[in-house]
Amino acid sequence: MPVYPNSFRLWCTLLFIAAFALRCSAIFLSSDALTDDPDAYRALAITWRTTGTFGLTHSSGVRPTAFRPPLYPATLALLVRRGSSPDAELPFNSVALLHAALGALTSLGTAICFYIWTGRWGSDSRLSRWRIILSLSAGLWVTLDPILVRQSQLIMTETLATFLTVLTMLGILVRSSLPISTSVTWPFVFDLSLGILFGLQSLCRPTAIAWLLLWLAGVALISLSNAERSENPSRIERFDNLRGGMSMILGCLTGWILVLLPWGLRNMDQSGVFRVTTTHGGYTLLLANNPSLYDHFQTSWSRSWDEAPFFEKWAIQKANVRGEQSEDELAQSIVWHTIRNRPAEFARACVIRIGWLWALWPNQSNTMVQLGIGIWYGILYLLALIGCYRLLGNWKRAPSTRHGTWLMASILLSVTLVHSVYWSNMRMRSVCVPSLAILASLPFLPTRLNENTTPGRS
Repeated sequence: MPVYPNSFRLWCTLLFIAAFALRCSAIFLSSDALTDDPDAYRALAITWRTTGTFGLTHSSGVRPTAFRPPLYPATLALLVRRGSSPDAELPFNSVALLHAALGALTSLGTAICFYIWTGRWGSDSRLSRWRIILSLSAGLWVTLDPILVRQSQLIMTETLATFLTVLTMLGILVRSSLPISTSVTWPFVFDLSLGILFGLQSLCRPTAIAWLLLWLAGVALISLSNAERSENPSRIERFDNLRGGMSMILGCLTGWILVLLPWGLRNMDQSGVFRVTTTHGGYTLLLANNPSLYDHFQTSWSRSWDEAPFFEKWAIQKANVRGEQSEDELAQSIVWHTIRNRPAEFARACVIRIGWLWALWPNQSNTMVQLGIGIWYGILYLLALIGCYRLLGNWKRAPSTRHGTWLMASILLSVTLVHSVYWSNMRMRSVCVPSLAILASLPFLPTRLNENTTPGRS
């Protein structure tokens, strides 16, 4: 298990305090934004707390829904003041403190992730000082990130989702640092816990499912590769490597299923369809793949798309459809029809959506704000690319670091793949910010990785 020096603990405490204060300041400076409810999470939380049903209140009564993932509204529901449904409320201060605390913990977790992962790079006093400094640097990248700061001001899932992402990263890095000789029981319990974290992420933002599958596929391949990496591996060495990989895969999948099973059964009870995601997927797929947007892409790749014609047409198309499940199926059928008829434009749209996802600046701000945010992300991307280059050089020379390297890559790759097909904007990459921050801090680490520095598989 990782050991943290007192100086690192002190600086982490100061980082948490600073991050909490900065997020509180940002939230209270834009207090009006936190009172809005663009995606109905506030309404879902109040209805859930007052009626016990995950749904929305209409004139005809409470209508159950699976249009939004349940974890964030469930978290908000814990903050709702009790009372009859019309009088229930979600206090501003409670949500503000929750978001500030989650943001500060995300910054702290990022710093700890960097410190644990770079423990493979050596143990001399000079390097230890740099590890502490650069861990704080990674945490500050997250603290000041424009997207994360903005999302903390809104009733949206990104703040909780990014926190859960960092918590999962931290668990994976600690798990990977366990010696191969560790008994079977303890790592499996750890792996089960990781699966539970992946499950919670999936109930917050379903794109986490893609990350889980991509991560586990990489774990399987890395375990097979590591089992053969020595010149004359013994049967015991091979078994230990394969056992570790299989334990992680089985444990993660078991924990993930245990968390998602109740949600899937609940949806089957409500709609007759076992679904562990949401009924929102078809709509976001249609929003990203419709004739109006494809026509826009023929003349411009700009994010300033006039959405009005799409919304008008969609309102007509779904007018005679009843129920979320039917609307979701209708949206998906329209999408696949569009893709079959315009495959080349779908391919082009995928490339454009990736560009939208990783855009340097927002398209709805004044010029100075766009310039400042563009410079911020330009520097972050450049440093992260240098960090990636440094890691690629270690892939063959230091196989024991492959789990950590694949961890960072799988997050970035899974989000990119999902949002190359689904609706995409800068907000969607929120969960990638901690990985980018860690990669952006790597170029300054003043040593090259030595495979024989420390035991473990980080």
